[in-house]
Amino acid sequence: MKAEKAFTVIGKKLEKEYKKLGFKYSKKNKFLKKRTNKFDYYIFFSSFFENIPNTYIGLHIALLINDRVLLRANINSRSELFRMNLWEIGNHYNIANKTLLNNTFIDLKDKIDKYLTPQIKKLEGENR
Repeated sequence: MKAEKAFTVIGKKLEKEYKKLGFKYSKKNKFLKKRTNKFDYYIFFSSFFENIPNTYIGLHIALLINDRVLLRANINSRSELFRMNLWEIGNHYNIANKTLLNNTFIDLKDKIDKYLTPQIKKLEGENR
């Protein structure tokens, strides 16, 4: 599998899993995004190493929440409310084949549910 296809496969799988929360995958930008009136939520994909099709395709994930009110107001403060780079806590993924990709998907669901979903619920709960 080549990197572009692997990113699309994992992105679409995550989109299907988190559609109920409002996430949509952008193939062009390689991220999942959920937008509300007050917040933007992201699951970013990147790869820092040379990828070798069918052998090694490095996937790094960053979870991010931006405050859209601060962005619109152009306030000189941080609009970033939450950021977690999974590689910084030891999560490095290889998605070069279906087995590795499926194992990564399972682990990413666990990480998203552990770190990002509670933040979303907290923020969305505050805005109801």
